[in-house]
Amino acid sequence: KSMHEIQEIDGYLLHTMMPEDRVIFSTRNLLDPALKEKVRLQRQAIQFIRGCVRQEQTATLSSIHQRLMEEPVFGSVIAGIFK
Repeated sequence: KSMHEIQEIDGYLLHTMMPEDRVIFSTRNLLDPALKEKVRLQRQAIQFIRGCVRQEQTATLSSIHQRLMEEPVFGSVIAGIFK
């Protein structure tokens, strides 16, 4: 894959392409099995990356929550809210 092709597929999948370019790309995607496969693989890669980012963000938030709950003042304020 050339960098241009990767950027083009990203633009298509992430909806950052101009509408007229998107129509042209969609047509090419329908007619070219090799391009269709590249789009499918890149879509999977994007989904995988998003999943990894979500897991990392969840771990970070969990860590922040744990540290905050260990702070005596914060913990007592939160406990008071939910009494």
